[in-house]
Amino acid sequence: MGEQHKATEQGPNAAVAQIIAKAAGVEAEDIGPEKRLVEDLGIDSLTAITLAVQLEQSTKVRIEESDAQMFRTVGDIYAFLSSRP
Repeated sequence: MGEQHKATEQGPNAAVAQIIAKAAGVEAEDIGPEKRLVEDLGIDSLTAITLAVQLEQSTKVRIEESDAQMFRTVGDIYAFLSSRP
């Protein structure tokens, strides 16, 4: 069932999944909340900074460096963004 959940993300998460996929160099269909940023998607520290900037520009949500350092999975990013006004 886990594979069925693969990036058929909808709503705000679909746009976020697209940004993450582009930064990671993978297809958006490969992005799901359980994907680990470093281990599964190969996002290094430089890419993480770029990703945070792109997410800020797209969502208009401020992402502090300390917040970004807490992101381990795509789901962490979704939860963070959805908890902000």
